[in-house]
Amino acid sequence: VGQPQKPSPPKTITVSFINNIQLILITYNLFFKFSIINFNIERNILNKLKLLDIIDDIGLNGLYITNLTNIRYLTGFTGSAAILLVLNRESYFFTDGRYIKQSSTQVKQSKIHIIDTSYFDAIHKNKLLFKNGLKIGFESYHLSVNNYNGLIKYFPNISFTEVFPELPV
Repeated sequence: VGQPQKPSPPKTITVSFINNIQLILITYNLFFKFSIINFNIERNILNKLKLLDIIDDIGLNGLYITNLTNIRYLTGFTGSAAILLVLNRESYFFTDGRYIKQSSTQVKQSKIHIIDTSYFDAIHKNKLLFKNGLKIGFESYHLSVNNYNGLIKYFPNISFTEVFPELPV
């Protein structure tokens, strides 16, 4: 009596229930069969969102992060040489040429800069800390005096302030 009807393709509704780092997608089709798929959201993305709120709460424009444990926590990067500059709700990841492939696969939610000069030169060339009066925090228990002096030298119009020894995120 006619050809059998093909079932319609599944339709997907994205439901943003984020609870304990899970995103739930509910898929249904014409016959109201449901399937639920849980996806783990990468922790570093949520960690970065928490950090952005903290930066706002303490009245800073950004953070200059040198502690590799904190960089890994925020970006997923497991290498041994990097800095992370979080500025105006954006993050900029800097590392050297040894980590081109690794950073491209591990670093999430940050603009990646592969450098062949100092971190200070790279930040300066990218005109990231050029606006007068910015307040930038740094990890006072991790940044060396030499590196602190470099920040002051390269970016004299920026107000650098020491913050907590470990990021509270």
